[in-house]
Amino acid sequence: MSSTPKGPGSVSGAPNLPAGFTETFTSHYVDTGDVRLHAVVGGSGPPLLLVHGWPEYWYAWRMLMPALAREFEVIAVDQRGTYSPSVETDRRSR
Repeated sequence: MSSTPKGPGSVSGAPNLPAGFTETFTSHYVDTGDVRLHAVVGGSGPPLLLVHGWPEYWYAWRMLMPALAREFEVIAVDQRGTYSPSVETDRRSR
């Protein structure tokens, strides 16, 4: 994983998060060659990948993530083409 995203779409810029969310979860970029994905990661234990539906992004899981993080390392990834800090950066660079 590489740099920490900031602003809208990231943990640091998300409104209405459950109490303690920002102490458990952080945003990360995952570079996968030609694509940079945004993921929110937190907790400890076996990895648990959360994949949202269209047109949502990681934020759809925010209420469930703290409970899951008690037993798992939760990884909520933004699918390519959905709203995330990297999507906004990609749009501005075109």
